[in-house]
Amino acid sequence: MRKIKFIYIVFTLILLSVIQACDMSYLDKDIEDFDTDASLAIAVGNITYTVSELFNEIDAEDIEITENSDGIVSFVYMDTLTSVAASDVIEIPNQSFPSQDFSPALDIPSPGSPIAKIIDLTPSPFIFVLNGSNNEEFNKIVFDGGTLQVKAESTFTDIDINLTITLNSLKSNTDNSSYETTVSLNGTAPEIIDIDLADFWADLTDDGNGGITTNAFVMTVSVSIDLGIGDTITPEQKLSFSLDMTNLQFEAIYGDLKNQTVNSESLTTDFDVFDDFGTGTFLFADPTLQLIIDNSFGFPLGIDFGNIAASNTSETKFLLGAVTDTYQIINSPTLAQEGQTVRNTITIDNTNSNIVDLLALKPSQFTIDISATSNPNSDSAQNFILNTSALSTYVQVNMPLDVVFENTEFEQELDNINGADFEDLGETTLNIHTINTIPLGGSLEMVFYNDNSIVYTITEQVIFAAAPVDTNGISTGATTNTASFDIKGDDIKTATRAVLKLKMNTTNASSNSPVKLLTTNTLDISITTDVSIDINNN
Repeated sequence: MRKIKFIYIVFTLILLSVIQACDMSYLDKDIEDFDTDASLAIAVGNITYTVSELFNEIDAEDIEITENSDGIVSFVYMDTLTSVAASDVIEIPNQSFPSQDFSPALDIPSPGSPIAKIIDLTPSPFIFVLNGSNNEEFNKIVFDGGTLQVKAESTFTDIDINLTITLNSLKSNTDNSSYETTVSLNGTAPEIIDIDLADFWADLTDDGNGGITTNAFVMTVSVSIDLGIGDTITPEQKLSFSLDMTNLQFEAIYGDLKNQTVNSESLTTDFDVFDDFGTGTFLFADPTLQLIIDNSFGFPLGIDFGNIAASNTSETKFLLGAVTDTYQIINSPTLAQEGQTVRNTITIDNTNSNIVDLLALKPSQFTIDISATSNPNSDSAQNFILNTSALSTYVQVNMPLDVVFENTEFEQELDNINGADFEDLGETTLNIHTINTIPLGGSLEMVFYNDNSIVYTITEQVIFAAAPVDTNGISTGATTNTASFDIKGDDIKTATRAVLKLKMNTTNASSNSPVKLLTTNTLDISITTDVSIDINNN
């Protein structure tokens, strides 16, 4: 990540001033041999920055620098959690219903037949109960795929039986009629019917006797038995019916879907806005974490925010407070809004959480692990879920620079310095003049190195003083400051690199009072040099 911009600008201006002081080209004339010392005053440059411009070189991923409605410069972090799809929430398991039997002898007056005749029987409806994976009470399922297999068999060896099978609950997508087919049983060989469910939906509310229920799959059968002369039917002889449903896929499910667990994929993201913040305190007074949740599931959700955490290299803190003590309710579309999305915005701030403490860690990572439960406040609800339903979560961290900096350090390093450029430099005084309306001050230290050995240190001085503020932490005027640094060419001529260290404090930082950094606040920097040069025309 690039450093905060004005650190680099100040550093460049300082080095430029030193290099200009060493530039002898303007004395490149025919001059008699002599040795002397000369003194020059050189104006290096002037630059003015607003707060926005000072920070706009932060290159953290997904960070935007903007201003809020109060004119306060703000860092805004945005990310998206993986969407939760319908298939992640609920599935209809394969169904294998126990075989149900019918003994025709129980409905025939005589155990035998002295003459050939056909007997028509209508047994009571067969009820098969669908089982959900979480005790759901299904009213209706619109299938998108799967297979329903009906198996009919008998223990009659020499009697022909004709069946009309009606699946009362299975309705055609075309005309809502119940599925019906006829089969013949000749002996004990079973008859199997395979039905592609993609063309059907199931009404699971009919109990087979005119009543209302749930999860009931009703089948009725008309039986026609072709009896020959002398054929007999015993109570042991029976017809058996079984159903199996496999590879079930749904387009829509309606009913009481109970307490489904809805978990988005855990998001751990690099939060590199603080990468250049060294030691010291850095506090946001009024940050917010907004979770924008788009819900097209037909049921409300209770969200648990207890697994949101911030961490740096040595510490992790979890989100705490009123926002984590109870479920946060996510509203949903009603049946009349089927296919629509309801947007929910939950704001986590300093009134309902410890979000200030999380950001005070200067975290390098944020972990957002959200779990939810459907129908959190209801034991009985009428829900729906479509195969297109989804839960999408967007994260936005708003960090207005309503802040406290206390001895917060930043560093900028410049490699590949050629110390020989400073060989002719005598003594130089760098003068940094600032006019500052930002309630943020900074002190500067500059260290020159030959590889890893320190060759010269410019001791720490205040280079811009924090502006005064009112009781709301807003700047009320400008503060002027001049800092002077003495440099000797002999001391830095062996330098190969340099490190600038900037320590920053907001106004009244020692009392932990936040200040507001406004887009209208400015810092004016000008640098001049007073130079002593050793001149030898040889």
